[in-house]
Amino acid sequence: NVNNVLTRAITGLSENTTYYFRVRAYNGYGTGISSANGAALTSPAAPVSTAASSVTGSSFVSNWNASAGATGYYLDVSTVSNFATFVTGYNNVDVGSATSRYISVSSAGSDYYYRVRAYNAGGTSPNSLAQTVTTAPPAPAAAAATAVTATSFQANWSAASGATGYRLDVSTASDFSALLAGYDDLNVNNVTNYTVTGLTAGTPYYYRIRGYNGTGLSINSNVITVVTIP
Repeated sequence: NVNNVLTRAITGLSENTTYYFRVRAYNGYGTGISSANGAALTSPAAPVSTAASSVTGSSFVSNWNASAGATGYYLDVSTVSNFATFVTGYNNVDVGSATSRYISVSSAGSDYYYRVRAYNAGGTSPNSLAQTVTTAPPAPAAAAATAVTATSFQANWSAASGATGYRLDVSTASDFSALLAGYDDLNVNNVTNYTVTGLTAGTPYYYRIRGYNGTGLSINSNVITVVTIP
């Protein structure tokens, strides 16, 4: 008995399920026959978001698990964890039935957040949990070598935003086809200079650097040329 109303909220139902309803009117003399059946499809369950993949300094792939009965998904991407603002082009964007989406972003070494909602003919699910992804850092800027001797020099570079460490290459060829033993993708940790030793006097050397963080590696820096003292 819903009394003298024309609507009633029905709760405690299962996601992605079709339900049927009918009503009968009554007055002081009796109860009428049942109405025709109505039908309602509940919306899908919220998808389960999963970690981003293919992370670079300017993009990543957002991922989530399929939600039973979903015919599509809506995606949000933000630079703030409460989704008070959105990355341009990623506010409630309909990605169809896919369970991943390539995201192009503008800031290397920065945090981004994404969440998804599933939909079907019955409606839209609640939001998934948000996933956080930190883009790979920008390329460091390599600077001129200092403390040059006949057998060593100090390689220098500027800090890259969001980098937690750096990898160094040193070569006797400008195209880095002849990397020095011990200086091929050498992890120098979180410093902005490193002393390169064991060199030959009067010889040109070339160095470059890459920054890294927990999710990716930057592109190479510019190349610095240094000639050891004869």
